[in-house]
Amino acid sequence: MKVLLLQTDIRWQSPGINRQRAQHVIETAPQADLVVLPEMFTTGFCTDPQGVAEPAETETLEWMRDMAFRFNAAIAGSVAVEENGSFFNRFYFVRPDGNYTL
Repeated sequence: MKVLLLQTDIRWQSPGINRQRAQHVIETAPQADLVVLPEMFTTGFCTDPQGVAEPAETETLEWMRDMAFRFNAAIAGSVAVEENGSFFNRFYFVRPDGNYTL
């Protein structure tokens, strides 16, 4: 099994830019079976996620599903998520078929 561990320079609270940076590394790295993203890779680790947390079913999860499919690799990483008024540092493990585990 080939594993790609990403340690990227995360731009504070900038999900779009951080997804682009991670995507560039994934696209230019040797093919892997598993890609592991940094903790809270879209926003940086924050202890006050209000205003930066994403809804549970959001653009970042869809991006992870797309990356897993495109590169035929499992993608794992955590995202600041807001669900029913509560905040979580949610870890997603996304398989190439689009299914995921929390």
